[in-house]
Amino acid sequence: MTFNIDWKFIAGLEGADRLTGYVPLDAAGAVLGQSGVTVSTGFDVGQHSAIQIDDFFGKTDPALAALLKPYAGLKRTQAVAALAKTPLTITQAQSTLIYTTVKTRAANQIAASYDAAVAAKADPKLVRFRALAREAQTVIASVAFQYGADLKKAAPKFFRAAVAQDWATVETELRNFGDGYRTRRGKEADYLTPLVPKRTAKAKTP
Repeated sequence: MTFNIDWKFIAGLEGADRLTGYVPLDAAGAVLGQSGVTVSTGFDVGQHSAIQIDDFFGKTDPALAALLKPYAGLKRTQAVAALAKTPLTITQAQSTLIYTTVKTRAANQIAASYDAAVAAKADPKLVRFRALAREAQTVIASVAFQYGADLKKAAPKFFRAAVAQDWATVETELRNFGDGYRTRRGKEADYLTPLVPKRTAKAKTP
């Protein structure tokens, strides 16, 4: 069974296709969360090690891997300093390769993590990741694309509710996530509302 993820929706959340590296900043000019040097459609190089970068792109585009590795693992002020010292520019073909590679790997990794958590609960009413509704797969993948596949550690309350397939609680958690991405979390919550019982669904984010 293939994935039923709305990658167009996620790409819209990640922002425009960027060929020049940047570090995401808030309205006050501070680095958002633990952001690192970001390029393409929201690919945060700082969330990955040099080994992972080689694994992602070393065989398909060694030149791209070489461009990205200097920023691997660098977050916040380290990322800002590295980018100021050595600006990052990629080609459109490299940007497409980044997004295609990352989205495929992210989907496989989050599905494996999610399925393992579901199996551990041994509840016959719970379904595996690929059997979830499109809205559920998309929202889980969106959060994982930003925070990494190990949501059990990165976003435990969200992940626990998602594994329990308690979509009302997932929606509530998204609206009260408490990170620097309130607009994105709100859009994810809005996207999920078809799965939330009407009596608990919240008003959409303006």
